[in-house]
Amino acid sequence: MRRWFGRSRPGPKIPPLSVTDAQRAVLEGWVRRRTTAQALALALRSRIVLECAEGHSIMEVSRLLRITADTVRTWRRRFLGRGLDGLCDEPRPGVPWRITDADAERVIVKTLQETPKNAAHWFKLSTDPLFIDKVRDVVGRYLDPPEKALVLCVDEKSQIQALDRSEPVLPMVPGVPERRSHDYVRAGTTTLFAAPEAATGKVIGFPAPAPPGRRVHEVLHFRPTSSSWLNLVKRWFAELTQKKLKQGVHRSVQALERDIRDRLAAWNEHPWPFAWTKTADEILDKAASYCRRISDSGH
Repeated sequence: MRRWFGRSRPGPKIPPLSVTDAQRAVLEGWVRRRTTAQALALALRSRIVLECAEGHSIMEVSRLLRITADTVRTWRRRFLGRGLDGLCDEPRPGVPWRITDADAERVIVKTLQETPKNAAHWFKLSTDPLFIDKVRDVVGRYLDPPEKALVLCVDEKSQIQALDRSEPVLPMVPGVPERRSHDYVRAGTTTLFAAPEAATGKVIGFPAPAPPGRRVHEVLHFRPTSSSWLNLVKRWFAELTQKKLKQGVHRSVQALERDIRDRLAAWNEHPWPFAWTKTADEILDKAASYCRRISDSGH
């Protein structure tokens, strides 16, 4: 997800963090051991602790490591509470997962690094080394958002074309469907920036301002590479394309943008959220099971 800018009030004073020489040696060893996704995740957590131990603020560490302030707070708090053990993954609540994160990582990496017989690759899957952690982070915002948080799914839909049919569209009449020419004239492109609220479905879209009377904080959660399906705004973009753009006729960019604004206004009169239903465990379980199945297929 992309950045959303705003100001926030200073938080409460936090306890200082320090590390012993023995802890520092272990943390620095974890930083260097970056061979798998799980090791990369542990390396990042170790860097968070080491940077905090140098006296850097949460926001300084967030900017330095290009992660959210919430992530820094989480692992800082875990280390203060439990030391080195706090940086390791804990068993998650709910129905036990059929496979572990390590199992999922192993079969996903195997599928990405090997190719099937008589083919160049298996299928499109993110090669992000922190794929598992990022899926858990983003899905967690949908299923269990922070208290009183405004979760916005921000992205852009670029290169929207204003297309005018080469001949007038013939409307529907009884017994005859609508008819239109297959060729068209290009009248330019525009870009839409949009941010649906995950809880309500209301969409903030360019050039509309932020909701009046509400403080907007800067939040940054990185999706895994090649994983745009994790961003709920993509579902709204699909709705816009199907209902407004696909069959539309626009003789200018201005007419196209006017249509988009009208669609935004109409949607926000009666918004409804796209409910995320799959947990991170279910997503990773399905990906790992599929990778295991095709890797063992012998084809």
